[in-house]
Amino acid sequence: MKTKSKLLIATVIALLVAVPLISNTLTVKANDEESIETSDLPIRERLINLIMNSLSQYRATIRWFLSEAEAVTIDGEVVAHFRNIMVVSSGGKRLNIVLPRAWNIDSKVINVTQMFDEYLKPGDMITIKALKTEKTNKHDVTFTAILAYEIVKGEQRFYAVLPFNIDTGE
Repeated sequence: MKTKSKLLIATVIALLVAVPLISNTLTVKANDEESIETSDLPIRERLINLIMNSLSQYRATIRWFLSEAEAVTIDGEVVAHFRNIMVVSSGGKRLNIVLPRAWNIDSKVINVTQMFDEYLKPGDMITIKALKTEKTNKHDVTFTAILAYEIVKGEQRFYAVLPFNIDTGE
């Protein structure tokens, strides 16, 4: 079989599996007591409801993170990065640090890939200014989220390009 035929068959099979699953699982939570099934709604409205619910959960998570976050400074060694997560070794621990997509250095705005292709490498010693929040569940497992907003490597300073400013009073 040609590659295009294989791709077409795989796409059709994926759609045959995905569409019924999406159609059967989309619901809108009306309130705590009742849930309205959306199977009578057109697929477009069900997808809009799904997207709006996802955005609402995303906003709630961001609000929680920002309301609980504290400013921290982390000195450590770059171990690796994957997409927008940088792994840093600091104080004998490996920390996964979330990086915003865009960064400002000098008069340029670069993305995370460019930052690691051109400026940062595993083994580099850096200082990170970040927002950190921790949550411990009922089983004493602690989840830590760290969002970097400034990275210093020697004389180079990287500033996160965000839709808001972070002022820690320093």
